[in-house]
Amino acid sequence: MSKLTVSFSFGVFALLLMVLSSSVASAQVIPYTLDQSVCTQVQENATWDARWKAGLSTEVDQEILGGDVVAYQIQWGSGSWSTWYVTGVNDISNYANEDGSLRRRWALFYDHTHMYIICSD
Repeated sequence: MSKLTVSFSFGVFALLLMVLSSSVASAQVIPYTLDQSVCTQVQENATWDARWKAGLSTEVDQEILGGDVVAYQIQWGSGSWSTWYVTGVNDISNYANEDGSLRRRWALFYDHTHMYIICSD
């Protein structure tokens, strides 16, 4: 009886092996190049560029810096640094613009020293 089980198991294994090998033989190879962004950490003084205050757009960084700011910190007047803010995740400011519109915390790039990680392709 165990001989039958072994030969049956071998037969199932052989069949599975044939199916897999024919699938692999007929599989298409799709070339793909994985490009990774280059990221840099930068510290800057106040920019005095009012575009940073321009609402909730996440494109302002592309417009001003030519890359994607993925995270940033603000240096407070005391010299201490804020927590890291991640663009589009935890960076909505507690303060509104003068017209009542919401803005990102990077609005403080306008008049605060700041540090950011910027990525570009």
